[in-house]
Amino acid sequence: MIGHGTGIAPFISMLNKIENQKWHDAYAITLVYGIRDTNESFLFKDMMLKFFDGKPQHKLILAVSRGEDTLMKQDQAMDPLP
Repeated sequence: MIGHGTGIAPFISMLNKIENQKWHDAYAITLVYGIRDTNESFLFKDMMLKFFDGKPQHKLILAVSRGEDTLMKQDQAMDPLP
């Protein structure tokens, strides 16, 4: 799944469904989420961190475009982050 900014909303409902139905083992999810910074523009932060924490089959990749927390520049290839 790939989303940025408010475009993450449809994926939130999918993650909620997986969480509520206890379907974690049925799916291997990688979510690439493009945000401006890790403070103000990280929508649904608490929910997403809780969902991905401790579940090695799922991956959350943040593509942060501005600020000191920049993890990926906009012109870089989509290589997995360390």
